[in-house]
Amino acid sequence: MFKRLFGTAAGTRAAPGPVAGLRERVESWRFQRDVAAVTATLDRLSDRQLAMIGMRRGELFEAVSDMMLRAEEERRIGREVVALLERPRAAPAPAPAAEDLAEDRATAAA
Repeated sequence: MFKRLFGTAAGTRAAPGPVAGLRERVESWRFQRDVAAVTATLDRLSDRQLAMIGMRRGELFEAVSDMMLRAEEERRIGREVVALLERPRAAPAPAPAAEDLAEDRATAAA
């Protein structure tokens, strides 16, 4: 059931009803949960340890949110690159045969 609910392509719309927008709500909940977990973990560090990694306690939530948004942007770019690489290449145009080139030259000379 979950594969059917969450396995649809991003561009498809869910049918109206109780599951409409479910994917977006779940993704939002997961993002908020992840930000809270990372913030709670970093909050356990001392001020000295936070300073060693370039963070301050007062700016912890903003720093973690920015970090998560950058990570999501990098994942999006990665998905686009993979999609480009998986797309079948168009067959290159066949090179003209030597006989065709000779005919073209003869026609042009006449």
